[in-house]
Amino acid sequence: MKYLLLPFQIIYTAYFLVLYALGLTISFLGTLILALLMGKKAHVPIYRFYKAWIGVFFKISGVRMKVYGKEIRDNTPPCIVVSNHATNIDMITAPFALPLGAKPLAKIELLKIPIIGYQFKIMSVTVDRKSKESRARSMLLLKKTLEDGFPIFIYPEGTRNRTDLPLKEFYDGAFKIAIEMQKPILPMVTVNARSIWPMSSILIKPGLVKAFYLPPIDTTGMTEADVPAIKQKVYEQMKKCILQNDVTFAQKSK
Repeated sequence: MKYLLLPFQIIYTAYFLVLYALGLTISFLGTLILALLMGKKAHVPIYRFYKAWIGVFFKISGVRMKVYGKEIRDNTPPCIVVSNHATNIDMITAPFALPLGAKPLAKIELLKIPIIGYQFKIMSVTVDRKSKESRARSMLLLKKTLEDGFPIFIYPEGTRNRTDLPLKEFYDGAFKIAIEMQKPILPMVTVNARSIWPMSSILIKPGLVKAFYLPPIDTTGMTEADVPAIKQKVYEQMKKCILQNDVTFAQKSK
C-alpha cells in the first residue's frame, strides 16, 4: 500500500511546494510594499497580511491548523513565547498561531536567505551570537518590543529537532531573557507537523497541525539562579503535551 500511495504523495508534494513558493513570493511583495508605504509602523499590518495569506494557504493546500488555548494566549500580557521546532512547516504554522505582532528572536544568518531574509529583517529582532555588542543591542530591542506590547518568540531548542525525541535540550537564553525582564513565559506546543513534513524526507502529505498554549509561568522575583529549574519545568510540560497529542509518538507507543 505504501508504494501504491507514493505517486500521489509525489504529486501532492509538488503541488504543496508550488503553493508554498507562490505564497512566500506574495508575502515578500506585500511586506515590501507595506514597509515602503508605512516604514516602522508597518510591523502589525505586515503581520496581519502574513497571517491572511497563511490562512488562504491552509484552505487550499491540504494542510490545516487548529489552535487550542487562544484565551490563554490573548489574556497573557507581553511575554516570552517558547515553542518546539521540529520541521520546515514551522515557518508558517508558528506565525499563524502566535499573538498578533509577536517578534521572533532570530539568528543574523537568516538575513542572508533570499526573500525570507528581508522579512526577518523587518519582522524580527536579530542577534549575532558571536558579537557582544550585537547581543547587548538585541537586549535593548527586546525590551522595547515588550514595552510596546508585543510578545517575543523564541525556539529554546535553538535549531530544528532532527532527533527521534520529542524535544532537544533547551538553551538558557529564552529563560534568562524572561527573568531579566521579569516577563511571563508562555509555552506553545505544535504537534503532528512531523507526520506532514518530516525532516528525514522530501515528501509531504496533508494533515492537521495543532497548537496548544499551556498556562503561562510568572517570573516575578526570580533571578538567574532560577533558570535551570524554570527551564526544566517548561521542558517537562512541553514534552508531556507532545507525547500525549502528537500522532508520531502515539504511533510509536502502539
